[in-house]
Amino acid sequence: MTVIQILLYIIAGIILIRTILPGIAGPFLIHARQRQPAHPSFKPFDPRSLPEDTADFFIESVTLLGEMGFTFAGYFSWEAQEKQQLYFALMSKPADNTLVMAVFATSGQEKNPVEIYYIEYASEFRSGVEILTNNNPQLDVCYYPPDRRVFAFPHIADPRHLYILHRRLVERHAGGMRPFFPGEGREVNAVYESIRQVYENQVRVGYFYLDEMESAYRPTWKGAFLMTWKLLWPVVTVWRILLRRRANALIAELLREEEKKNL
Repeated sequence: MTVIQILLYIIAGIILIRTILPGIAGPFLIHARQRQPAHPSFKPFDPRSLPEDTADFFIESVTLLGEMGFTFAGYFSWEAQEKQQLYFALMSKPADNTLVMAVFATSGQEKNPVEIYYIEYASEFRSGVEILTNNNPQLDVCYYPPDRRVFAFPHIADPRHLYILHRRLVERHAGGMRPFFPGEGREVNAVYESIRQVYENQVRVGYFYLDEMESAYRPTWKGAFLMTWKLLWPVVTVWRILLRRRANALIAELLREEEKKNL
């Protein structure tokens, strides 16, 4: 056996293990197991009940956002599905009608969970347009219609810098409109409606369907295959590189626009 043949066998083995097998098994697992409740139930929680690093994330984020002018609305948790829990601190800034969430999400097996932390700003308009800016490191495989603009900057760790980007994006895409504020005490209802709308959008394009018996959104075979294949190697690697380049290009554009305003 030649060196070239050995290399070809190694490459074929890598493709088999990292692409072909997950590409076949993944959709069946997602189709069988994934269920998103049609009516999300948010429960209050105390961050001190979570591990120390997670509690610190919430306390530090709420403190910093408070210094930025945001008002605390509460800590809420949501069990999106079995073995997938989401915790968030919800705050608002009526001065510019912006909501923000500091999020900790955990999923997977208890011994080896997948854990992510991120900040997300949201501005909604009466026209139906919604602009969201986050630093979520996890790739989002959902479909979003043109009026729901989601901008991800995973490499922007500072919530203050991320907020500046969000305000610039609102100025660019809102056409001079002022965001709609749900009203004090109704912030969590706005989050509920936003999550519900996300899954309604998935139903429209055939990624999910509503199982009325279980009162849950479940993936279609189309959705299961597409959501799996988007995250397979090497597609996911190329996707991350492209998203990083687009994010950096967008930041450069926003900076140039700001410089022109200041001339």
